[in-house]
Amino acid sequence: MEKAKLLAEELQKKEYSVAYRKSGYNKKQFVITGWTRKISIGDNALAAWAKEMCELGYKYDCEFDGWGTDIDQ
Repeated sequence: MEKAKLLAEELQKKEYSVAYRKSGYNKKQFVITGWTRKISIGDNALAAWAKEMCELGYKYDCEFDGWGTDIDQ
């Protein structure tokens, strides 16, 4: 739980809204969900953001496994 909490705090410092909870499938794992502030969705920006999330995951011994979007139309 401590690693998930530390990663959640790091994401909050980036002004992301974040929550973490125990996994429904594996009670030894935690799931972190969150929303970023508005960001560009171009290829380079998304690649840089995904790289940053993977690096933060590694730093806190967590795994980044994807994202969802909410695009204003």
